[in-house]
Amino acid sequence: TMASIRRVLGAKTIYGAVPPGNSDSYVAMYVYSAMGLEFYGGPWFFDDDPEDLWLCNMRMLPYNVPIEWLMEPDCSNDPNDPYSDRPEGCRTVDGVLDHAAKLKRAIFYLHPNKIHSLEFADVINYKGRNVHPDEKWEMSPERRPEDVATYWGRVRELLMRLKSDRRFRITTLAELAATTKPRVDITRADVPIIRAALAKKFAPLDAPAGGKLAHACSVCQL
Repeated sequence: TMASIRRVLGAKTIYGAVPPGNSDSYVAMYVYSAMGLEFYGGPWFFDDDPEDLWLCNMRMLPYNVPIEWLMEPDCSNDPNDPYSDRPEGCRTVDGVLDHAAKLKRAIFYLHPNKIHSLEFADVINYKGRNVHPDEKWEMSPERRPEDVATYWGRVRELLMRLKSDRRFRITTLAELAATTKPRVDITRADVPIIRAALAKKFAPLDAPAGGKLAHACSVCQL
């Protein structure tokens, strides 16, 4: 229960949930909402710089700046670069900061296991099927200690630079929660306005629907 989680963490408020990998179950999202969570972090169904979107009664917060851009390929003994499609210049701290500064909201993230491991365990052991039904799991090759040290050095530099870079303002979920707009019911008079807005750009609406895609979909019932 949420009370148990708050007691273990010593937290008065828990604002959101994070999916395990790309396991975005809409049933789970409705359950998280029913548990009182407002935010869902890391959904995959967005572009890199999206508008705020409400789905399954929660406010979606897609991660859009992987810190792992600073890792590959020179912090790896793997000849393949899984981030070869990174934006131009995002192999350096300067490049990552410049890219993030252009976004409406930058959410930096990383996968802790990739700090020491070259690959995800499920990629190795579940290649479209369970390749180890005997449960003798294959472990990922590890990074060289010097590569891990180099990467951590870059992460520390990134964090220190973020604190002093005036292009950024570090915020919290509590602050974002305070900006949530109350729900506004849609009337028949609003339908032409919504239709024109969606024809111009299919995205959450600031008015009159209060930013929730579900409100726009409800026009179909009017």
